[in-house]
Amino acid sequence: MDFSDAFRNEVRSKHGEAFQLAHDVSFTIGDAVIQSVRINDEIDRALDILIQQGWRAHVSVQALAERNLTEDAATISRRLLELAIHAGYIAATDDYPLRLNRATRFLAKFWHSAPQEFKQMMAGDDRCAWEGWFETWKTRLPQNPKTWWPTFRDMLASLGHEETYDTDYRFLSGVAHGYASFLAKDYARSVADTHYPIDICPLLIHSSKYYVALAVNWNRMFKVLPIDELAQLIQRIELLRETPRHNSFNPSPR
Repeated sequence: MDFSDAFRNEVRSKHGEAFQLAHDVSFTIGDAVIQSVRINDEIDRALDILIQQGWRAHVSVQALAERNLTEDAATISRRLLELAIHAGYIAATDDYPLRLNRATRFLAKFWHSAPQEFKQMMAGDDRCAWEGWFETWKTRLPQNPKTWWPTFRDMLASLGHEETYDTDYRFLSGVAHGYASFLAKDYARSVADTHYPIDICPLLIHSSKYYVALAVNWNRMFKVLPIDELAQLIQRIELLRETPRHNSFNPSPR
């Protein structure tokens, strides 16, 4: 497999608009989200946990896409979608008590799911802080931890975007898991040649879209990103999605 500079430059040149969009999204959001921020409550803490995973994921998608590693790029793009769903479910409401309740549930699930060995290796003060918060949160939560946090489908339904599960989530899962609809064409003959990779443009667009969605909800609390710049990115994403060259999710010849 050729991962040389020449190969990667060729891929980037072929899909220039999508790569430029992804780069501009990283540039616009990136510097802000890696700065130190003051954590005032559980909402801030939950959203910053999510955005710190998000910027790394978006950079990773770009690195994988320029190497034409579509399945891995789809896996991390789906992860970005999941992060955006979490953030939207927590922050996309003006009801502060509801935001706080959801953030508390997210953090309680987050800490409860951490392996005990990891907790024991944490610095004592850090572990005590989390355990103290957790004991307080538990008094406000149902006894069964499985009920602390909803499914992705349920969160999307509460946000009015249930169709996203049946379109974007299924598409990204299909690419990530090698569904027949994406790979069967490669093996319909007696010789499997250079194969038919998934077009990387939709993956870059998905990654950009959900990183921006995550940043919008993070920014509701921290207010460090210019709203007009985020709006411009959203507009560019939608325009590129509507371009026939970029909105096909079918495998295409290399």
